[in-house]
Amino acid sequence: MRQVPKYLIIGNGRLARHLAHYFSLLKVKSVAQWDRSQPVARLVELATGSSHILLAIKDDAIEPFIDAHLTDVAVCEHVKALNAGFAGMQANLSLQTVREMQGAMKFFIEHHGDKRQNLKPIAHVSKAIDALPGAGALGLRKLSEKMDVLKKGLRKNIKIHFSGSLVTRKAYGAHPLMTFGPELYTLEKYLAIPFVVDEKAPLFSDLLPGLHNPNVRLSEKQKAKYHALCVMAGNFSCILWQKLFDSLGEEFDIPPHTADMYLRQQTENLLTNYKGALTGPLARGDAKTIDVNIGALGGDPFQKIYEAFVEAYPSIKQQPQKRVRERKAS
Repeated sequence: MRQVPKYLIIGNGRLARHLAHYFSLLKVKSVAQWDRSQPVARLVELATGSSHILLAIKDDAIEPFIDAHLTDVAVCEHVKALNAGFAGMQANLSLQTVREMQGAMKFFIEHHGDKRQNLKPIAHVSKAIDALPGAGALGLRKLSEKMDVLKKGLRKNIKIHFSGSLVTRKAYGAHPLMTFGPELYTLEKYLAIPFVVDEKAPLFSDLLPGLHNPNVRLSEKQKAKYHALCVMAGNFSCILWQKLFDSLGEEFDIPPHTADMYLRQQTENLLTNYKGALTGPLARGDAKTIDVNIGALGGDPFQKIYEAFVEAYPSIKQQPQKRVRERKAS
């Protein structure tokens, strides 16, 4: 039987709240959450035994947080039960303590006996326990050695971060290609979110069991540029639309949402045919209108943004042709 995942979400920002809500919609029961308002002792308690730790915190805080709080919490309650049982036999090797150790082993097998790599070490430990108390001190020593082999082979908890750019050996990356607003989403929307996963991460079904989202792989070398492009497309375009809405309302005394249809149609055009969606003076090569636009933005910081697009556009326009030539040459 497949082990039921035990999730721990670290953080209390938008992403953390959306993740918690998504799990609740999926009716995933074993989900806990910790943030800085709670004591560190509570973090250790929750992290110990968690199979999947989700780090929904700032990119630059991920590695320091793991180093500070998550390096010594991999021992689960099932291993603790084995350790306690063994300590009991060391103190008093008797039929009663052996039975207690067998009970601890049964508890362990219920939660770790489904992994193929555990089967042989489990069999060796069980056999060594069954030989007690008759095997005496030598049997205890052999059991200790076999337990060490078993514990070393256990899979530690899986740590997952959601940064689109971070490359680290301390956690696997699974970047949701989505923007998360203050309002929570429907299950249908959450299920449709694509995840961009580190190339060397486990199978998605092992990385985030219970989630069935579309997912793709990305190499470590490509992550920084991938995320830069996501930021420009999603975040920078948001700043431009906010500028238009603010100016309509505050400068021109026009209701901001007068531009809603323009935004929706532009989005629809991009979704329908993104290569042919660009319109306006840049696409037409209308230098006169461009000059008027730039002049009208005098004293506005967005003038530099307009000028930067005008300067960059000739090279941008040539990129598809350049890629075609490079493919033909290769």
